[in-house]
Amino acid sequence: MMHEQPEEESAFAQPPVTRLEPSPQATHPITLFFHCFFKALALLVYLFAQLLLGIQDVPLFITVATLLAMDFWTVKNITGRLLVGLRWWNRVKEDGSTEWIFESREKEFEANRLEMFVFWLAMAGATLLWGLILLWKILSFLTLLTDPLSPILCVLGFTLSAVNLMAYFWCAREARKTAHQYVMKEATGFMVNQMMQKATAMGEENL
Repeated sequence: MMHEQPEEESAFAQPPVTRLEPSPQATHPITLFFHCFFKALALLVYLFAQLLLGIQDVPLFITVATLLAMDFWTVKNITGRLLVGLRWWNRVKEDGSTEWIFESREKEFEANRLEMFVFWLAMAGATLLWGLILLWKILSFLTLLTDPLSPILCVLGFTLSAVNLMAYFWCAREARKTAHQYVMKEATGFMVNQMMQKATAMGEENL
């Protein structure tokens, strides 16, 4: 669902025009780094911290949960806007229902191919890895009894990654739909205008 924002947020509205930039170099290297950094660090800490650093369950849970929350916030509010020109958010209506809002840049946005590829690959990869780890924990029934915090971390990692992935998927889908509607509207208006000009010209000739 597309939602029109106030004037201060007019950079995100309809219609989106995305143009791929052929350059293989990243135009937002710092943003791209942090898009991957928190994901990788959360997974590495979860998988290797107990073995290499001897972190116990509660400190490990707090550390990984903090990294996952930082990654979720960064992707939702910063990297999606800068790397692919998309943004999503939700709000609670007066009746208590939740409204999901998907936005894309109004002005022409030059998307970098490398950044787009890394953006989607990192989100999909993190979601897949957390899902596989969660599945392994579920199948290892003994782990659920001896280490109950570990599966909870897997659920948290998978959920936060999947929410961002699906939200941006729907955001991109809405952006393509809006762009198509805008092109059809402009094409229809152009054809009607041309027909009116020809009809006017023919009328003047007959006079």
